[in-house]
Amino acid sequence: MLQPRCGVPDLFTNPNKNPPFHTISHYSLLPGNPKWYWKNLSYSFDRNVNRAARVPLQRAFKEWESVTPFKFYYIKNISLADIQISFERGDHGDGYPFRGTIDVVAHTFPPPDGRVHFDLGHALGLDHSMIFKAVMFPTIYRGERKGIHKDDIDGIKKLYNL
Repeated sequence: MLQPRCGVPDLFTNPNKNPPFHTISHYSLLPGNPKWYWKNLSYSFDRNVNRAARVPLQRAFKEWESVTPFKFYYIKNISLADIQISFERGDHGDGYPFRGTIDVVAHTFPPPDGRVHFDLGHALGLDHSMIFKAVMFPTIYRGERKGIHKDDIDGIKKLYNL
């Protein structure tokens, strides 16, 4: 049975060159290591994101704020926001259509694009983790809630040289 998952392909580009793959870190960074070069990031919601869905997303921003150097602030105009959150269906014009099945539930574009179709970690530059409890693990079970894991934090620290 397929589990709902992120639509970003699993590449597992391990940034730890020494040793090549014998490491305790299981995070991965997106190809090319895209990242933000400023720490105050604006975000906005498309009108298709209802108020009930905004609350957990705002909590997620606060959680990422607590473990990263980023400060997130809301602005009304989505076209001016660094991070643009929308919920989409089918072919929605970004080249990565949702096919109407429950297997792919999200995808996000890396910095500096900022389009988020549900996953904030990719918007910060992280790729998937091989740690089941990590936010960046590519699948999630119905009703499951995850907090940011040490592996997610280690990935951010590596990417942003913290």
